[in-house]
Amino acid sequence: MVKKQKQSENAGKPGTAQKNKKKILQVKVGDFITVSVYDLVTWVGIGLSIGFVLIYGSQGNTRGIRWSIASLVFFVLIMLAIRAKQHFFQPVAPKERPELYISGTRLGPLSPGEPETVVMGIKNRGKATARNIRLGGGNHLFTTSSFSGPLEYKPVEATMQTDLGPGEENSLVSRSDQPLTAKRIKELQDGKVLFFHFAEGEYDDDDGNTYPIDFCYMYMPLSPTVMRICPEKYWPKDRKDRKFPGLPQLIVEQVVIDRFKVGQAESVRLVIRNKGKATALDVVIESTYCHTPPSYEGPLIYETVTPEAVPTIVPDDVLTSISRSPWMMTIRDIKDILAGRMLLFFYGRVRYLDETGSRYGVKFCLLYDPTIPGTMKIAPSKYWPEDSADE
Repeated sequence: MVKKQKQSENAGKPGTAQKNKKKILQVKVGDFITVSVYDLVTWVGIGLSIGFVLIYGSQGNTRGIRWSIASLVFFVLIMLAIRAKQHFFQPVAPKERPELYISGTRLGPLSPGEPETVVMGIKNRGKATARNIRLGGGNHLFTTSSFSGPLEYKPVEATMQTDLGPGEENSLVSRSDQPLTAKRIKELQDGKVLFFHFAEGEYDDDDGNTYPIDFCYMYMPLSPTVMRICPEKYWPKDRKDRKFPGLPQLIVEQVVIDRFKVGQAESVRLVIRNKGKATALDVVIESTYCHTPPSYEGPLIYETVTPEAVPTIVPDDVLTSISRSPWMMTIRDIKDILAGRMLLFFYGRVRYLDETGSRYGVKFCLLYDPTIPGTMKIAPSKYWPEDSADE
């Protein structure tokens, strides 16, 4: 897996891209010259054949007419073959797709009584927008120095990340649920224990295709702030070889806001789908509305709201939740939102369990888009609420 990642990184370097563009240009120029020569020859041949038909016809030369018609048919067939090749047999260029990768990983300062914190960069080096980015919170694992791998993925609450367009980058923060001790920090710095941060995730393109994004990093005493990619022996098994039980996986599939009306509350239709292979139990939806001025820099804050409870969502089932804000819209509110003088946020969390009682969740944070009436887009990362210590 490490080798594959290195190959894909080389493919994205500027030098390689320039060589590929030059090669494509050379192929296009060659095709243009070839087709132009064939067109010239065939059209000249067609013109001459028609001329000979007229000449031999005026002379009453039956044999000449037959040969002229035969040559005309020959050149017409060549022309049709060239056009057929252009329209039906040209190789289809691969559609541009998003391609996410981890651009860097570092470990925050190690302090007794505080959990270790891993900060990662995620970047899109593809040529299309990555949608519905879903990443597990990350497995934090300490092992003895004799551990030889492979690691084993465990289900971790996933977070829905903001969409990333071509060339865009975002940062992710993952904290352990256990505080460090002074002894553990000393063992880590002395190389007596190993620390790994690894997770798996997925993202979609605009056509609904899903791509994986898995990563595995480990702490190295010689570079205590920069984590290195795990050697291949430590990487968890490939996805096809993992023996996961069927798990539920809820995703926020669509968010649509109803048309604003004076004297009525804002209304949002939240569509949630279970893309997993098991039933999601005790589903709880917590959502919040927020109006802020455009100067607001974030982050938003989770508020205590009355949750919506749903007993179950079976695999591939869709749940549509209608949420209404606690206040009525005025004409000024509507004008300010539509003109971009006020930002409207809709954000929250969806929590659920599997049959074993393990807890999962997905978070969402959306911003009304005044350029496309009735739609909400995933909010930039600076607005997303920060995780609290009790989550």
